[in-house]
Amino acid sequence: MDTSDAPRAARGPSTGRPAFKNWPKKLPKQHKNTVSDYREHKAAIDHYELHGMSRYDIDVIYNADQTAVKSEYLPTKTLNKKGENTVWVKCGGKTKDRMTDMLLADNTGTKHTLFLVIRTPKSKIKVVIQENLTMQQGFGKRLWESVEPCKIRTVL
Repeated sequence: MDTSDAPRAARGPSTGRPAFKNWPKKLPKQHKNTVSDYREHKAAIDHYELHGMSRYDIDVIYNADQTAVKSEYLPTKTLNKKGENTVWVKCGGKTKDRMTDMLLADNTGTKHTLFLVIRTPKSKIKVVIQENLTMQQGFGKRLWESVEPCKIRTVL
């Protein structure tokens, strides 16, 4: 739905007129931000970026965007009504917890290759957790076998 569809979507079912006809005027008042507020905020961020980069000798600022990988999602509820033939589907419901794709860009406008972040459950043994954090950057034993070659090939 785009902004031109918003008034049509806001119509009440019986009257055919917008439920709230002055919504474009109320929106800026609700957030109490004006265009000059946004300009001042942007100027402060630009000033901080410029002086912070030179002060700390920073050449490149990276921007990472994290989104869930789209996959088929099965429901955790029953598929049919309760009765003698109830069918249950097992699903953890943790699609974003398992795999996430990272989109990376920098302040020069360069877009870098998409990469996947795969998460596995932590070990319950404290010694193994410590070893994973110190030796394998938090990855488990099996996942580290596939991540390590990628780490060696990639220079970032």
